[in-house]
Order: sequence, then C-alpha cells, then structure tokens
Amino acid sequence: MKKDKLVENIIRRLLRESQEEREERGRRRMLQSSGLAVYAIRGGVTKTAILYEPEHFRQNIDEVLRGKYSAEKFILHRVMRGIIEIRKPRNPCNGAWEVKLSAVKNPGDGGLIYGLGFAMSSTGILMPDRGTVSQRAQQGWIKQKSRGGKPFDDVEHPMTTDTSDDCFIHNDEDMCKVHVDEDMLNRSYEEEGWESGLFSRLEETHEETMDMMDPDDVTEVLMAMADNVENFFVKYYHSHG
Repeated sequence: MKKDKLVENIIRRLLRESQEEREERGRRRMLQSSGLAVYAIRGGVTKTAILYEPEHFRQNIDEVLRGKYSAEKFILHRVMRGIIEIRKPRNPCNGAWEVKLSAVKNPGDGGLIYGLGFAMSSTGILMPDRGTVSQRAQQGWIKQKSRGGKPFDDVEHPMTTDTSDDCFIHNDEDMCKVHVDEDMLNRSYEEEGWESGLFSRLEETHEETMDMMDPDDVTEVLMAMADNVENFFVKYYHSHG
C-alpha cells in the first residue's frame, strides 16, 4: 500500500510539473508574439497562417500602394515573419493534420509558428510531413516528442485492427536525406492548450490592422501575402524549427 501511494504521489507531482511547464511556455509565446499579427487562409483540406509585423503597414503602406516600393518585395522581405501550411491527410493518423510547409524569418520563432498550426488544426493535433522533413524541422519535432506523442500504425502493414492510428510511415527510403529520429516522425502530437488563445489574439490584431486601410488596398495586401507563401518558404525554410 505504501508503495502504491508513493507511486501515485510521484505521478501527481510529474503531472503538476508538466502542466506548469505548458502554462509557462504559453506565457512566453504570448510575450514573444507582442506586436505581431496573423492572416489565416482557411480552405477545406488546407489551411495557411501567415505571421507578420503590422507596424510595417502603418509606417510604409501608403508609399507601397503609390508604387514607391515593390509591394511583393515589401511584403516578402519586410512584413512577413513566418508561415505554416497544414493539410488534412488521406489516412486517419490519430486525427492529426499534416504540416506541409513551415518557415520563419527569425530563429526562435518556430514555436510561435507551430503554435498557430496547432490552433488551425480542427482536432488540435499535428504530425510531420509524410514525404519530406528538413533536418531543421526534425529538431522541432524532437522537442514535441520529448513531451509525448502518439505512435502510428503502418497503414500498408497494420499491426492491429484499430484503424484510427493507421498512417503512411516514414522509412529510410523516403525523400528525407537524414532521419534524426525515425520514430519521432511517426507520431501525432497534441496542442498544449495555449495555442488557440495566441491565434485569436494575433488574428484580432490582423483585423484591426486591415480596418485601418481602404478595402481595395486590403485586397491587394492580402493577395500579396498569399502569393508569397511559397516564396517565403523557399527563402527561409532552413531557419524554421
């Protein structure tokens, strides 16, 4: 009985410490995101979040719209801070949405951009890309694995009759040049609880920023950001994680 009580107390302490760590991480992300905004593009099976600095709009947007600066270059190099695109997979995969693109301009913003990804997932669950994951991104997923993660069953060679965890499995023959930890790539990961609050606040800032502009200018700006998602990824994806 004494041993059972000791084990119970240890488990409770670990759970309490884990919750405190999640809450502290959420507070840090909120502080880190001060002065930023998010433009969300919500499709049926694909969703994209563009993290950006609205202050640049307030300072320079008139000059951009008058043609003094290239709108595309201004958006890409001065305004956009990070992007993440998630997609609903063909297989069940524990209900996870697949991260297809992610990149940040500044090192250290990876936690922010992945937080936005978790918030956009309709289940609050994400998984690495089933095809290719850069070594930098793998470092971010290793951090996720250290906090848990639910393993997949190989959809092509399932070990159980439960289909909810069936998913395409990464292996040495896929397009990744290096696997830091193959098991880490074959898991789904759940949000911690702070992500939706972060997303809501940044989206409110976005709406306030757009309200300050002429509706026709808003359309041009949003199109410029959407059109530069892949350009941003190509330019900065080595920095994400």
